[in-house]
Amino acid sequence: MLATWMRIKYPFIVDAAHAASAPIYYYKNRKDFDLGIFYQIVTDNYKMHSQNCPNVIREGFKRLLAYSRNSSAPTSVLSGYFNLCKPLRSYKDI
Repeated sequence: MLATWMRIKYPFIVDAAHAASAPIYYYKNRKDFDLGIFYQIVTDNYKMHSQNCPNVIREGFKRLLAYSRNSSAPTSVLSGYFNLCKPLRSYKDI
């Protein structure tokens, strides 16, 4: 979404921007930015794929946060899950 706003505001600097599922047009000509509405729009987009998709994403973030708080957890597990180019060296990298 930020990439798209940058492209709209500075078209002479930014040649292209990709905003997958960003509800950019909802905020056109608005002065307020309500995160609750933003989250609802994005959640609805994921629900179009699958009704359970938002729940799976929420659970994934909860697990990732819990994992990042556990300094004894092996970072190789997450490196493997995300197929990272460079493996995580410590839990702080998460």
